[in-house]
Amino acid sequence: GNDHPNVARDLNSLAGLLPEVVELNQHARFRAGLSPHAPYTAGLRVYEWAARAAREHGLGLSTHLAENPDEREIVGLGTGVFRQLLQQLGIWDESILSEVGRGAHPIEHMAERLREGAWLAAHVNDCPDEQLETLVASGASVVYCPRSSEYFGAAGHYGPHRYREMLARGVRVALGTDSVLNVPKDASARLSPLDEMRLLYGRDGTHAATLLGMATVNGAHVLGLNADWFRLKTGGSLAGLVAVDVGRTPKGEDPLDWVMHSRSAARLLVRPDGSVADGSA
Repeated sequence: GNDHPNVARDLNSLAGLLPEVVELNQHARFRAGLSPHAPYTAGLRVYEWAARAAREHGLGLSTHLAENPDEREIVGLGTGVFRQLLQQLGIWDESILSEVGRGAHPIEHMAERLREGAWLAAHVNDCPDEQLETLVASGASVVYCPRSSEYFGAAGHYGPHRYREMLARGVRVALGTDSVLNVPKDASARLSPLDEMRLLYGRDGTHAATLLGMATVNGAHVLGLNADWFRLKTGGSLAGLVAVDVGRTPKGEDPLDWVMHSRSAARLLVRPDGSVADGSA
């Protein structure tokens, strides 16, 4: 909660780290930023502070949002396993109920904060119609993690993820992998956006070109990187070049479809500095 005695102390500590974060952000090929974890672990004052600091220093902003039913329960009702976890960790305080437990959906709870900065919202599995409108109006981007979402059975709680509707409404949606802990054990040997693309291609029939954009230029945009680094073109710089063994190439299909049908890992051919790689992923 905003009145929790540790909030001011923690924000002062974060402010002391800002010069280091800003210095990191001067490097061209990655983007430093601020990432309050989620609405059930960071109060609205923390989000407000992060948005203001990001505006002042040109930093990225990200958070987990609308990921699972337990999040909706603690934000809306102030109860459930996340409250129990905070209590077990000794960081629950009754002042938190000044913000949560008021019937709000997590996106509604965060609506004003989302409008204060260029937020990257991870997951957004739980997105009813009204909250989709709020998300569109906020200007936030979404990073959807399909394998993680499927692993936790999000569609059973909320129905299919609304990433295609989000894209159609102008929300920039990128693909993420989440953690190696949050994908099926037999699929955890690698974390690659290519595997996320293949899941959506096979399950939803999403066009391969749309998926490629979500995994490359959309990811660059939401991270504040130069999207041209992720487009094949003559001249200029590339973020790197990978190849995928597609085996026998069926006739009459786009090469991107061949990549989607293949189960092979991507192999790095050219590094960002233009040097030739050894071909390992």
